[in-house]
Amino acid sequence: MLRIPKGGSHVRWRPFFCCSIALICSVFLLGQTQTGEIRVQVNDSSGAAMEAAGKIANGATGVVNSFETDPQGLYNIGNLPAGTYRLEISRSGFASQTLSIDLAAGASLSEAVTMVVSATASKVDVVGTTPLAGVGLAVKEIPAPVQTGLDRDITQSGALDLSDFMNRRLDGVFVNEVQGNPFQPDVSYRGYTASPLLGTPHVLSDYMAGVRLKQPFGAVVIWDLLP
Repeated sequence: MLRIPKGGSHVRWRPFFCCSIALICSVFLLGQTQTGEIRVQVNDSSGAAMEAAGKIANGATGVVNSFETDPQGLYNIGNLPAGTYRLEISRSGFASQTLSIDLAAGASLSEAVTMVVSATASKVDVVGTTPLAGVGLAVKEIPAPVQTGLDRDITQSGALDLSDFMNRRLDGVFVNEVQGNPFQPDVSYRGYTASPLLGTPHVLSDYMAGVRLKQPFGAVVIWDLLP
């Protein structure tokens, strides 16, 4: 018969417990040393600390974490696994700054980011041509009130000629008989003039079937010669 001394079982289990505790401690310590941290300091171009928004992305996992620095421009990003990270700092009115950071296991890095005022960008969207394209343009595409007179309207108006009809029926048009001749008046529309008098500043143009009706010499308009 085999006798086991009192307390013998505890003696045999003691080495096993010691090994288990040592293994657990080593795994725990190993897990602690695998993570690192990045300390971010954000300043403006003069060196003054500033608050800013940031994002840090793990290049391997694609996980993105957002943060904001404190009034001293500081933020600590801890518990980061070893790897390559993309750090982006942004603030309104400043150009965004992007850094690529290689973080080793258990490392503690400090990154200083200097923000630079972004250049003011201006953008002009051209949505139409000026002056107007001319004939063939749809009425709805003309950015101005369009007034129309048909031949029937001209006949019924009793006007002497086209200039007299415009004076009677079209808003914003008035005539001035500077030469005392009702057939040769100055026609003004919102301050712009078309006149048969040589030397008058001419701004208005007259077209018929796409043909400009001003005289080649002096660009005057002979109203009584218009059909």
